Amino acid sequence: MAEDQRCCGRVWTDFRSGRCSAKGKIEREGKFYCMRHDPVRVEEKRIERQKQFNIKYAAWRDKAAMQERRKQMYIEMTGALIAIAAGHNDARGFAQRLVAEYHDVLNAPAEKEKTDA
Repeated sequence: MAEDQRCCGRVWTDFRSGRCSAKGKIEREGKFYCMRHDPVRVEEKRIERQKQFNIKYAAWRDKAAMQERRKQMYIEMTGALIAIAAGHNDARGFAQRLVAEYHDVLNAPAEKEKTDA
């Protein structure tokens, strides 16, 4: 195997970097790369990883927003209960307004808590 046919990718081993020892199968801009270090393939994999991360992050962000909304609902519902207990004139209308405002939170599926067995 000729020296110029080796992959020009860099690898890290034992706190040192060195040249990849694999045979270069793909030529890009006059340099040879193995399948692992091919810049096009590396970029495609990076984009795919970023897409997967964005999906997970969006789910986490939505869950955090729902938790914040639920927290705000609990605070307002507690205040409503205190007002009703103190003799609010229109208890039914007051409660119906809060239920209508937090309809999405009240009808959201319950979160399953993970338990370590």
